[in-house]
Amino acid sequence: LLAGAEPLGNLQLPANCRTEVFERGQEMVMAVWSDRPTRVPMFLGDDARQIDLWGRERPLTLENGMQVLEVGPAPMFFTGIDAALMRTQMSVQFEHATLASQFLKPQPNGLKLTSYFPQSIRGQVRIVVPETWRPSPKDIPFKVAPAETMYQQLEITLQPNATTGRQLVRLDFDLTADRRYQFSIYRKMEVGLSDIFAEAFTRLNERGELEVEQRITNETDQVLSFKCYLYLPPPRKRMMMHVEDHGRGVDLKTYRIYNGEELIGKSLFLRAEEINGTRILNLDVTAQP
Repeated sequence: LLAGAEPLGNLQLPANCRTEVFERGQEMVMAVWSDRPTRVPMFLGDDARQIDLWGRERPLTLENGMQVLEVGPAPMFFTGIDAALMRTQMSVQFEHATLASQFLKPQPNGLKLTSYFPQSIRGQVRIVVPETWRPSPKDIPFKVAPAETMYQQLEITLQPNATTGRQLVRLDFDLTADRRYQFSIYRKMEVGLSDIFAEAFTRLNERGELEVEQRITNETDQVLSFKCYLYLPPPRKRMMMHVEDHGRGVDLKTYRIYNGEELIGKSLFLRAEEINGTRILNLDVTAQP
C-alpha cells in the first residue's frame, strides 16, 4: 500500500485518533489508529475503501450521508481517497491555535482555506465550539478559485466558565465543486498557555471520601499564587484552597469530600484564579472511584 509513497502530513480527528497521510502521484493512502475501538464519521470520497494489516478489504459504512471509519490500536488503511478533497481539508487552519485564558473579551482570530479543486468552489462552513465559547461569525460563506487561499477574520469570546487546556473545534462544511460535498473536520485549540496548566484526578479512599487531587504545573520561571475553588453539585458547598508562591514544578493539593460515593459519575468544576494576575484555569472533572 505504501510502496513509493511519500508522507504528506496528518489529518486531525477526534477521540484520540492518530493519522498519517501518504501520496503517490495523485493517489493517496491514509493510516488511522486509536488507543481503543473508535468510530469516526467523515467523508474521504466516493471510491474510498478500508483495508486492514492483513489485506482484507471492506466498504466503508454509511450513516446519515457520512462514511464511518472504524479503527482501533492496529492501523487501518484507507485508499481511493479524493485527493483534491483531502488536500483542501488538510489546508484548513485557524490563524491562532491558542486562546488566552481571558474571559468576556473578544479575541481576534482567522480561518484559512486553500482550494485544490480544479474548478472554483463555494459553500459555507459552520464553526462548532464548546458551549462556553462564542464565535463571531459562526457561519462563514466562501467562494474560492483553484489554488486560491481564503482568509476570513473572526472573533472568539470565552465565557467565565470556559475550560482551559486543549479543546476540540469541529468545522462543518457544505461545499460545492463538481458536486456537493458535506463533511466535518476537526482542529485542536489550546485555551491558556500550555506552560501553566491544571489537572485533576479523583478516587475513593478507605473512609468513603472522594479525594480530588489537584495538580497545577508551572513550567515557567515565574513565582505564582492561586486561589482555587472546587464547585460541587448542589446542595454541597464549594471548597477552597490556596496555592502560594508556586515556582517551577508541580503543586499538589487534595480535597476530601464526605460520602464520596454519592458524587461518582457527577460533574465537578475546578477554578484556579491567579492572585495579583490575570490567569484563570478552569477544569471540568467527572468523579471516578
